[in-house]
Amino acid sequence: MQRLLALLTWLAFPVYVWQGLGVRRRTSRMLPARGPVIHEMPGKAPAITLLVLGDSSAASVGIGHSENGLAAQLAILISERTG
Repeated sequence: MQRLLALLTWLAFPVYVWQGLGVRRRTSRMLPARGPVIHEMPGKAPAITLLVLGDSSAASVGIGHSENGLAAQLAILISERTG
């Protein structure tokens, strides 16, 4: 039974490739947001460094300006709560 499933998987491989290429062709590419990638928030508390790792969410893809992105908004919230 395992051999049959493995064989069927390999036989379906060209279909997977065809579907993947079709999705890639139809999917629009979005650019990262305009604006600075480094933000500084004024405050009285000692400075901290925030590093946001990721792909589209970290690069603020699909957002008009980087100040509305995840990293900048998170920095604003931390600044408001810590002073």
